[in-house]
Amino acid sequence: MNDTVMQVFGNTVADNADRPALKYKENGQWQSRSFREYHDEVMRAARGFMHLGLEPGRAVSIIGYNCPQWLVADLATIAASGMPAGIYTTSSPELCAYVAGHCQAQIVVVENAEHLAKFKQVRDQLPELKAIVMMFGDDDDADVYSWADLLAMADKVPQAELDKRIDKQKPQDCATLIYTSGTTGRPKAVMISHHNLMWTARIVADKAGATAGNDQISYLPLSHIAEQMFSIHAPISLGITVWFAESIDLLLDTLQDARPQAFFAVPRVWEKMQHRMQAAGAQASPVQKKIAAWARGIGLKAAQAEERGTGKPL
Repeated sequence: MNDTVMQVFGNTVADNADRPALKYKENGQWQSRSFREYHDEVMRAARGFMHLGLEPGRAVSIIGYNCPQWLVADLATIAASGMPAGIYTTSSPELCAYVAGHCQAQIVVVENAEHLAKFKQVRDQLPELKAIVMMFGDDDDADVYSWADLLAMADKVPQAELDKRIDKQKPQDCATLIYTSGTTGRPKAVMISHHNLMWTARIVADKAGATAGNDQISYLPLSHIAEQMFSIHAPISLGITVWFAESIDLLLDTLQDARPQAFFAVPRVWEKMQHRMQAAGAQASPVQKKIAAWARGIGLKAAQAEERGTGKPL
């Protein structure tokens, strides 16, 4: 595969224009955004970044919980030939300053006032920073812009100017920066190319048996490459719908609503599910417990048979 991220995204939009791309909660109700709408907002945000001064090959730092704006900011940066660099939401102001300073971010995108405050504390340590964009809310600071402000700035940059940047991109160009969490020292950056992202997305989708129209839940830190693969790159490669959990505590509610064909999780998430199932099982009658034990045994045998490539038990 020799396509860039934007070429793959464009092809997917052409084939899935009206299919739901993003699902998110507003006032307790699920809202939907199509692939065409998703792509249009990415293009507008990219032109907004260009108006704010984002230059090719320069970085945009992003911090916040999973939401459509995070994905749009990431892909808009790539579209404008920049490099998105996610920052973990648990990062201190000092750590935020280190990551944004290390990648020489020209723009920072923050979720809300809480994360904005971190950057205001260290603003004088970031001489390359030109602007801060808020996903939600606004601020009186002249260098801070709301999400609506960013999208409105698109009108000041012709689409043709953005197209020139996209057309110059090559598969071997760096598309994104992934920083380690910094638990064992200062965060370290990994440069990942367009080809690497698109090849990995294709392999991940193939191994998971994913196809257009499938559903995926976004809830793990988007600053991690694994979550970016499942929430951003595999979905825009195949036409998968991404559902955003409102929080990790409401993940099971989102699972019940989305009912994804595949689900990616880390050990602590599986442990929480196991504990809830055990707590519910403790309240079951003796007959229900016996049926559950039988079903669990059949499921285990079926999984083992699938791993061995043999027939599943009847």
